[in-house]
Amino acid sequence: GDAVDPAVAPWSDSARLIRDRRREVEAAQTPEERDSLTGVFHACREAAEAEWEVHGDLGKPTTIFDTLRKPRKLAAIMRYWVQNPRRMNTFADRFAPKSRVVIVGHSHRAGIRRIGSRDVINTGAFGIPGPALGVLIDERGLHVHRIVKRNGWRLCTTVVHHDPRSPAAPEELHAAMPVPDAEVA
Repeated sequence: GDAVDPAVAPWSDSARLIRDRRREVEAAQTPEERDSLTGVFHACREAAEAEWEVHGDLGKPTTIFDTLRKPRKLAAIMRYWVQNPRRMNTFADRFAPKSRVVIVGHSHRAGIRRIGSRDVINTGAFGIPGPALGVLIDERGLHVHRIVKRNGWRLCTTVVHHDPRSPAAPEELHAAMPVPDAEVA
């Protein structure tokens, strides 16, 4: 999820710093590097490190109180939640065009969205706003369950989404993963 927004987390107090650093890194890359999965991940790593370099840590985490105190944060979070499935689909079109499913985290907002012939599944988070989702892919298809805390964390037995068009044996899953290109310096 980090790679789809230039600011990584646009609700962060460090969003501008992160976005500016990512743009600097991308501007210094060759067109081939910018258009490669490895190049995108490199720019994201560098951008995230900029926050560390300036603040000496990962900055202050966003809390519920912060979002109420700073309406800009709430607006940025809501905008991200609305835009994220389409952005993930566009990312998949670019780097894994044959994929039928995109499984992503980062935004804390669990959800399942069908865009064209592709399912975009955000697993969410164990905390706020919860509940998190777990995804199983096997020979019978793709199965999405809520994750519940009952004597530890486990998958709820109820399936909230099933797609029989997306079966896969373990070796197929490995073969379907995008292969990172040569390391970008």
